[in-house]
Amino acid sequence: MRAIRSMTGVCPQHDILFDLLTPREHLEFFAAVRGIPRSMIRHEVKKTLKDIDLVEKADTFARYLSGGQKRKLSVGIAIIGDPKIIILDEPTAGVDPYSRRQLWSLLQSRRHGKVILLTTHFMDEADILADRKAVISKGKLRCCGSSLFLKNKFGIGYHLTLVLEGNAREHAISRLVTSHVSKAEKARRHGRELSFILPHNSVENFAPLFSAIEHEIKTRSSRLGISSYGVSMTTLEEVFLHLEKDEETECTMDNLSKKMVRNRALSRSLSLQSKSTSYQSLQNEGVIVQGDGQGKANDLPDGIHNDRNPPVLGLGLDAIKIRPNFFQILYAMLRIRVLRLFRNLQLLYFTIVTPLALVALGLYLNSIRTVDVKMESLKLDSHTYNETKILYLNNTDHDITKLIDSIAQDTKLIEEYDGNFANLMNIAPHIAAFNINDYNLPRLNLTVTYNDTMQHSLPILINILSNAYYRLISGKNEATPIEVHTHPFQQTSQPQQFNIGAASCAIFLGMVFIILPITLAVDMVNDREIKAKNQLRVNGLSFSTYFFSYFIVLVGLMIFICLCILGIIFLIMLYCPSSIVFSTCLSYIFDKVDSAQSMLPNIATFFGLLPFILVMILDMQGLGGTASFALHVAFSLLNSMYVPYAAVYYVDRVHLMCSINAACHYLAMSDYLTMEIILLAFGALLQCPVWFIVLLILDINKSGGNVSDVFKHYFLRDGNSIREEIMENSDIGEHEDTDVKNERQKVFNFVVSPALGQEPPLVLLQRYCPQHGAQWKNITVREHLECYAAIRGVPWSEVDRIVDQYLTGLQIHEHADKQSQECSGGTKRKLSFAMAMVSGPKVILMDEPSTGMDPRSKRFLWDTILASFQGGRGVILTTHSMEEADALCSRVGIMVKGELRCIGSTQHLKNLYGAGYTLEMKLLGGDCTPTTPSGDRIAGLKEFVAGLFSDATLEESFADRLVFAVPQHAVTSLAECFTQLEKAKLELDIEEYSFSQTTLEQVFLKFSH
Repeated sequence: MRAIRSMTGVCPQHDILFDLLTPREHLEFFAAVRGIPRSMIRHEVKKTLKDIDLVEKADTFARYLSGGQKRKLSVGIAIIGDPKIIILDEPTAGVDPYSRRQLWSLLQSRRHGKVILLTTHFMDEADILADRKAVISKGKLRCCGSSLFLKNKFGIGYHLTLVLEGNAREHAISRLVTSHVSKAEKARRHGRELSFILPHNSVENFAPLFSAIEHEIKTRSSRLGISSYGVSMTTLEEVFLHLEKDEETECTMDNLSKKMVRNRALSRSLSLQSKSTSYQSLQNEGVIVQGDGQGKANDLPDGIHNDRNPPVLGLGLDAIKIRPNFFQILYAMLRIRVLRLFRNLQLLYFTIVTPLALVALGLYLNSIRTVDVKMESLKLDSHTYNETKILYLNNTDHDITKLIDSIAQDTKLIEEYDGNFANLMNIAPHIAAFNINDYNLPRLNLTVTYNDTMQHSLPILINILSNAYYRLISGKNEATPIEVHTHPFQQTSQPQQFNIGAASCAIFLGMVFIILPITLAVDMVNDREIKAKNQLRVNGLSFSTYFFSYFIVLVGLMIFICLCILGIIFLIMLYCPSSIVFSTCLSYIFDKVDSAQSMLPNIATFFGLLPFILVMILDMQGLGGTASFALHVAFSLLNSMYVPYAAVYYVDRVHLMCSINAACHYLAMSDYLTMEIILLAFGALLQCPVWFIVLLILDINKSGGNVSDVFKHYFLRDGNSIREEIMENSDIGEHEDTDVKNERQKVFNFVVSPALGQEPPLVLLQRYCPQHGAQWKNITVREHLECYAAIRGVPWSEVDRIVDQYLTGLQIHEHADKQSQECSGGTKRKLSFAMAMVSGPKVILMDEPSTGMDPRSKRFLWDTILASFQGGRGVILTTHSMEEADALCSRVGIMVKGELRCIGSTQHLKNLYGAGYTLEMKLLGGDCTPTTPSGDRIAGLKEFVAGLFSDATLEESFADRLVFAVPQHAVTSLAECFTQLEKAKLELDIEEYSFSQTTLEQVFLKFSH
């Protein structure tokens, strides 16, 4: 097993990295674990860092690496030491196309002599990296083979895309295509592009069709209005969808998948004509349309229509009047807060059960008084000190028997001194001693000594001798004619000793009111971590409403706890606002819930408990005086966390002083208004606005804003002043792209339309579908949509109907009552889309809308997006999937390192920046057990390709499979190409071939390089 581990490298789907280790240290560690000799580790680490392009980041902590860099490091860990078996699970998940290509190149360079097992959702990744692909659906192996085999066996055919002119005759074009390929099917019409699907078994008819199209483009004889055309083969992703469709033919989704397969033809076109045509000329000729997005399907001439038939439903709310209402929004947020609280049993225990337990424990400890507040009177007699004796010595010649008998009536523990000096030591068991100097009643002369280690020994001895003398003189044998009692002075100030009961009560009750605000802070960190706060703000929720919903719930919990300790409820009520605002400020230190949960209680303890202990010790021991009061003033005014501890302590101190003072029989409210408590109340009131301002500043900075700009917004209300400020700060000059400026002008004119009412235009128009679902884990799908519908202003009477419409339209009705954490990734992405669409916005921003979805669900979402945005709606979409951009967008802008490098339709970008074609051939010899073709056959095939395409290069050769890259300028006629390829198929023993054109991803990679 050790040998197997040493020759195996694994890259899991999720990065398993140490935040505080650098890439170099990671590789050194795993190289040592893999058993690489120590002398070779440095060389292997250096080589691997170079291979994964992390040399510049070699000494940067992993926590500071980007997502793509972390994936590279995970792959580097898998390949270090040159293992013979490499297992890769989604190695490029979440990586941009350029970084993904870098990883592909690395894996291809390391593939020789190794076995690589790869799992992926990216069909193009499987197509490029894997020699053999196995498609698994619902845990079953559906097929296995090379890309070309799978495409020919399970694909739907070739995609023919025609770019039309303004006066194009679509019906005539359709007749032209079907006259040559009878089984051709119309896929879709998007703008000026019309696409068809041509089946594999009709490939021999392609050359005549392409010849007819090229003749029409050159001569315009039939006036069909064709500007250019392109063709591409089916993709591996379509094979995947086709296999899924076969398995679940009863499912409605299969029909949607089939339809979306046909709709992909738009993304496969590359003009063979006008290769150098500029964007402006294409626009002038009507090839690129800059419409306002208000055209409808029935506006298209000659029966060409957009394929948007049910069951894919467009999602919009044009018939509902949106009326945002503060109380409706507040209720929706309060409902979410309460549901989240009561569905989180751990949090519920932490915020209700634990505080109640601490209250009970604090009050119990306070009831156990360790300080004597009232000194009791003590009777002094011989029994005060048990087992102690009185020693006597007779220095007279008289008989003292009567005296000793009289003394013995008070104490039996009396003995005569026997001359042993040990009896006179302090440790001897004698309370006192007396020497009888003269005994001649009524005269009695005694010399008395006492043990000073016994505080009351002298008064006890004097009392015993006085009683004995009284009996001798009076002749009465009364037991105790004279009694002696202590009369201690009562306390007039706080006892100068440590009061463990008061201290424990203050600590435990103070912790109660620290715990509750901290839960708010942790909850707000969670909102920021999952991006829910940004999503709410973008959807029109104001900062005050967002915070106020938390405030109400937390204050309600605090009031519930306060009912258990009514004595300090007034101070705690003053403390609630400032503590909540202060805890919210603390939440901005963290961006992760785990860090906040572990660190915030410690921070709160440091800010609250330690200052309180300092003040309490100085006050209890009488060591501080002015110093303890000065510290109390400072902490009361500056530290919210100090208030609950000090409040409990000083209220208890007032009660303690009343117990000490005999004149105090009851306490009135005015008795609690000591200077210390007044300072606490004043400090709590003062801190609330101060910390609220700090909170506002922190929120602005955390959101990437500028504090000065916000304050200008509140004080600069004049429209001209604001407009001048915007123009002054604008970086857009007259030399920038006028097309973009015109588009902005259109948006600006639309925003200020009077039909928008009094709401801020962007709040009504703009919505956001984030890349990572901003969803609460323990809130159901339905409750998410109900909350966002209420925030957007959908009337209460319409909320249920609208929510049901979205659940049905996105086919997630069966998941409506599932909590978000129980939903699949595809359902979460649909929920994110529904949350962004729930109010029917005019403009929606989508960030990676189909990330992490399987091909079938992804295409269904694409179709829903296309069906939803009709009329005056628009979408701004960011994506790393060039296929997604091709399928959804009428115009595409490519940004590299923050700069916009190009903009236009997909066809325009391919015309100007396309890389050409890919020719893939498979020679006869069997797919599963390939035989090596002879050198003559290989040489003949290369000679044929070189003759047909002068600048073609061999990209890959494996067994009987060869892949050539053909530049665009080498292809003059697709008809001629297919004619020659069909002829060579018979002459050169070609089993199958594909001839595909450039993709949008290749255009992106050209700019990335």
